[in-house]
Amino acid sequence: MLRFLLKKNPIIILPLLGVVAIGIFLWQRGDFSPTPQKEEQKEKTSSTNNNGSEELVGDEEMVEETEQRSTIDDILTDIEPLLANGTKEDVKRFWFARDGGVYAEYQTREGMRMAYLQSRNGAWERAALYGAGENGWEIIEGEDVIFLNPPQEFWEYNTGARQWEKKN
Repeated sequence: MLRFLLKKNPIIILPLLGVVAIGIFLWQRGDFSPTPQKEEQKEKTSSTNNNGSEELVGDEEMVEETEQRSTIDDILTDIEPLLANGTKEDVKRFWFARDGGVYAEYQTREGMRMAYLQSRNGAWERAALYGAGENGWEIIEGEDVIFLNPPQEFWEYNTGARQWEKKN
């Protein structure tokens, strides 16, 4: 059949060889796959533990993030009365601190504010209130605790998706 093609149309073989060469090149690089999206997703959601068995990681992370979003919403409901001149809907950024406290950054008529809150004996209390200053956050009320209890896990509210998204 190849001889027949070469005798009748010798030019048609050049594009055919080019397609075959590109296919071999992509296959050797690993870029060619009949179902690339499924394989990429499988790589993201599975890993191998020390025993060599496969476990799903992506689903666990998704469940953990969903639980964290729920926790953030619950905390914001509890701390809303402690947000000076703000509501839970005003909070756009949220951090969990190393010591179990939380930072909530929100917009007020006076400008940006950030509150550091701690849970003591099941009740939340505001330990510090910051306002936006020329060189970062300036303490308005309470003790400056940013360096003692640094923010660890950063979440930001995505207004388009209407949900909290983990940023670090």
